[in-house]
Amino acid sequence: ELSEIGRRYRDSATVLCFFLTGLYAFQGVFQLILFPEQPPNAIAYHGGAPVLLVVSLALLRLRGLGGNDWLSFYGATGLVAGSYFALGLIPGLSPFDHPVAGAWLGLGLSHAFVIATGGPSPLRTFLQWISGLDSASWHDQRRAVGALTLIATCVVMLLGAWRAPQPQLVAPLIFGLATIFAHHGAVTGYGWQRTVAFLLTLAALHGDFVLPSYLDKDSVLWILLAAWGCAAVAYDGLRRIESEPRLANLFMTLAIFSGCHALRLHPESWEGLLGASLFLGLSLVTPSERRLATTVRDGLGAGLLLLGLPWLAYFTHTDLRAGGSPLAAEPMLWAAGAIIGQGYLTLRFGVLAADRLVAMRLDQPRVIHLVADFWSNHRWPIWLGSLIAGTFAMAVVGVNHRGVVYEPMALGASLALWATLAVGWYQLSRTRESLLLLLVAEACGLALLLTVRQQIQLTTSWWSLEYDVWASLAVTALLAGLRELDDLGAKHERRVLLANLLVLPLAAIGWAIKNDLPSDVTIVVLGVNSVILLFMGRGQKKSPYNALAVLGFVAFAVLIVYSKLELRSLQAYVIPAGGGVLVLLRLFGGDMDLEARRKVESVVLLSMIGSSAYYALIDLRHPIGFNLTLLGVCFAAMLAGSLLRARVYLGGGAAGILLCLASIAFKVVLGMGKAVQVSALGLLLLVGGVLL
Repeated sequence: ELSEIGRRYRDSATVLCFFLTGLYAFQGVFQLILFPEQPPNAIAYHGGAPVLLVVSLALLRLRGLGGNDWLSFYGATGLVAGSYFALGLIPGLSPFDHPVAGAWLGLGLSHAFVIATGGPSPLRTFLQWISGLDSASWHDQRRAVGALTLIATCVVMLLGAWRAPQPQLVAPLIFGLATIFAHHGAVTGYGWQRTVAFLLTLAALHGDFVLPSYLDKDSVLWILLAAWGCAAVAYDGLRRIESEPRLANLFMTLAIFSGCHALRLHPESWEGLLGASLFLGLSLVTPSERRLATTVRDGLGAGLLLLGLPWLAYFTHTDLRAGGSPLAAEPMLWAAGAIIGQGYLTLRFGVLAADRLVAMRLDQPRVIHLVADFWSNHRWPIWLGSLIAGTFAMAVVGVNHRGVVYEPMALGASLALWATLAVGWYQLSRTRESLLLLLVAEACGLALLLTVRQQIQLTTSWWSLEYDVWASLAVTALLAGLRELDDLGAKHERRVLLANLLVLPLAAIGWAIKNDLPSDVTIVVLGVNSVILLFMGRGQKKSPYNALAVLGFVAFAVLIVYSKLELRSLQAYVIPAGGGVLVLLRLFGGDMDLEARRKVESVVLLSMIGSSAYYALIDLRHPIGFNLTLLGVCFAAMLAGSLLRARVYLGGGAAGILLCLASIAFKVVLGMGKAVQVSALGLLLLVGGVLL
């Protein structure tokens, strides 16, 4: 304890020290007031720096003698300022004459202050001894003085950057300022200081975008990737001074900036491709907080990495900078192949890869664990997405190259990819029993055939429009054969097959009519398709293929009558149509009401016999050949009635035969002389009388 007089001396010394400190700090103001005619003399700060050091030590000692805690704060602040201006006496280090050198001097002193006061050191022991500060008070004072020192360092560095004689010196100063923030953040544990350090580092790296810098802006990508890799390797050490969520944000920021720089350098340049490759590799080895993808952020990141391989495959083969089309066949085919291959590998080996990674038991989880877990758990949606994206890419290729000859490699790749897509969609449709997916598979198969047709048509001269019809017949036969090899049990597959067998003949006929092909082509289409349908419906009385076959044969007969025989009489068309209806009634009329079916059969049979009877019995202008037609129809009706035990057929046929014979006799007699006609009339009356 100091005596009363000792306290008075201490207080007096305190006042004197504060007066000297204030005089030093505001000597420019005093000079302006007392000597206004003299120019400002900033060098005086360097000359008075030794005095400030002594006064600062005195303030610290006065704190040790029982003074206020503010004495230690001002004493420590004075030591820092005095040291800075004292060292500024060295030629070339004065901030007034050499602002950049002065800025680096301030940065070095700030780092030295953090090192000397942040941990045990002789300087810290000495200052604690003369100031009488315990450990808790020391840390409080160091934190306050450190904040003030950090602010002063920022001012000195920014003034140095502002007054820098060359713009290339600005970026290094900003990076130096980032180091002091990082140093303070490592000692104090304040996360915001480390965040500011990171942002300042990014600003320094991108200085060439604003001012000329020693670091070219095209080289920033490699610095960012190197920093990313170093952070991934040193993750265990970084985790001791930083939380895992903040480290995750650090990696995300590096990834975003790296991706932007790779895009800026152009994706198809070697820098962009190498940067994208390193980006993909570093993304997989980046440390993760967990092994399983349990959050939306994990799923989004793992999903975006699916774009990596197609990205590289596409831009490796583009020529955009030279004016090439972004929809050129080669890059689009490579991208589609990468998408489909990646999706298939995920579907086939996703679970195996995830299990192998789990079995490795790595201490630190990596993003590749999240990716493997996400891909294995979502392999079917990924496969579906791959098929959709691959189909879209191939459709773009097909539309963009319509009427253009494919190169041999591009043609082979296109056909292989269309075949793969068709098989993939078909297998997926069987798994999910989806009609829509099966139709997409069929569309892919059709695209394959159209690609082959276009290539043949553009590179040769032997392909004609008729070959399209023969190709449709071949496809129809192939579909029928496939049904025989693998009996389709799924309902949606039977529907699609039936639709194909119905649409293909119609399409072939429409194609023939549109292009004015000979009628023989249409006749062949109807005949062959009818035979195929009849073959497919064999052994099944109520098979829909039988109905289609009957309709096909009816159309076949009608077309022959119209185009080849050139008959224009009604019976030529009613007879085959009615025959087809009767056959259909026998095949599918079992569930109809018996009375209704008989009425329909009667109407159809009367239509057939009546249309023939009109030309044979009523209109005498027609030759006797029409009577033969009526006889043939009636005999056929009686034969069918005998085989099917149908009285309607027997009665209708017998009545028709009698009428036809009477008509023939009438025409024969009508062509003879009058004597014969009178004799025939008498004979007819005699027979009538006998019968009555």
